[in-house]
Amino acid sequence: MGRFRLNSKEKKKCCIQPPDIPDYSQFDVTLLCKLISHLCPSIQPRQGWGVEPSDGDTGLGDDIVRIRVLRNEVFAHAASAEIDDETFEDIWDDIKRVLTRIQTSTPNFKSVDYVVKLQTVKGMPKDSEECATVKPRLREELQRIAEDITIEVKGKLRRMKRELVKAVRVNGFKINI
Repeated sequence: MGRFRLNSKEKKKCCIQPPDIPDYSQFDVTLLCKLISHLCPSIQPRQGWGVEPSDGDTGLGDDIVRIRVLRNEVFAHAASAEIDDETFEDIWDDIKRVLTRIQTSTPNFKSVDYVVKLQTVKGMPKDSEECATVKPRLREELQRIAEDITIEVKGKLRRMKRELVKAVRVNGFKINI
């Protein structure tokens, strides 16, 4: 993904003076992926952040990349909002597998079952008039999922830092974190 730089809009969303905190609901998938890729070294996709994972790559970083790729291919950069039923089912199965793995690999994840939540979107009418309502709802759900993953990752990093500092103090080393 290259050097870690935030553009002016991203900085405005992220760089908030304490005691205020950023409004995570304003973070889009691109920003969330950028933050996770550069601030969470323990969450690395097997093939790197800029590469679509293979089917066998099932780590948390790989699934975060899958969410970004799905978002880009299906929503943000899609040539058309229209897809056939078979493609829809394939995409749906991919999203379901990714969400199931993420929720399983992060036991302290919010107690929301996103697979069940997205099931309501899947059951919505798919004709051309009503299709316009499905895409924004699905985009919002994917955005919320990405936000929740970011919050979970931040919590894990805080716990790891506390454990590291504690271990260093017990063993008599000095460290500044």
